[in-house]
Amino acid sequence: MADRGYLNATVADIAAAAKVSRRTFYQHFLDKEACFLAAAETGRDLMIDHLEHVMAQVLSEPVQPLGALRRGIREYLTLLRDEPSFARSFYLETAVAGPRAIESFERCQRWFAGFIRSWRETAGPVDQSVPDYAYLAVTDATNEAVRRTLRAGGDLLELEDSVMYIHHALLGLVIPAD
Repeated sequence: MADRGYLNATVADIAAAAKVSRRTFYQHFLDKEACFLAAAETGRDLMIDHLEHVMAQVLSEPVQPLGALRRGIREYLTLLRDEPSFARSFYLETAVAGPRAIESFERCQRWFAGFIRSWRETAGPVDQSVPDYAYLAVTDATNEAVRRTLRAGGDLLELEDSVMYIHHALLGLVIPAD
């Protein structure tokens, strides 16, 4: 699906890429949508587990809160860069994979918004005037930057400063000059 797109990929294409028969495919999945959802949810869960582990490690070290945020952003972008098929499928194909895929993606967005809010609470005083939707806006803006970069074939790691700026602009963080 990362190569052909969700709409153009067939069950035969998926089975061939997985080196299984169509019969074996159907023993595991009802249809293409079920396969996409399983792959997206597995990838999402692996990404979340990785980021939770990294941030727990970072927050256990003597590091400035913005340094921790930058490291988390770098880990997130590196993970997507290192898993291009997942990144392309999850970020570019979900919108056309149907309402269940979109709901799955939105659950992931809500998790990220909560993760960012938790990080902010751990990092220091939180401005209570920042509405919950601002945290969702951070994830939306970050994901749109990722989608644009994937479509253009760019380097996701080049988004690090832009994603830091998104956090600054939408959450009112004070980011010291280098």
